[in-house]
Amino acid sequence: MQADDFGCEIAERVIIETFDPAKLNLEDKYSICEGQSISIDVEDNDSWVYIWREAVPPYNGLGNNTNTIDLDSGGIYILQVYDDNGCTVSTKNLKL
Repeated sequence: MQADDFGCEIAERVIIETFDPAKLNLEDKYSICEGQSISIDVEDNDSWVYIWREAVPPYNGLGNNTNTIDLDSGGIYILQVYDDNGCTVSTKNLKL
């Protein structure tokens, strides 16, 4: 067993690492005219998991798990990202 500088015995050392979570830069509100669509994208990282869904009940998934989504109807949407450190980042609601 080791002793520290004060003579206290050290049974075990633990190293705690912290990571900066993924950062998403998105507008709060997007506008399109009827019959149009918009493509919204965020930073692409192959090790991140992207989940787009509606932000109102029943919180339907949008079937797109990439960094980009094409939307053609008004609504409130949310993107949840899991980064490669296991950290989760959720955006603000996106209004279209």
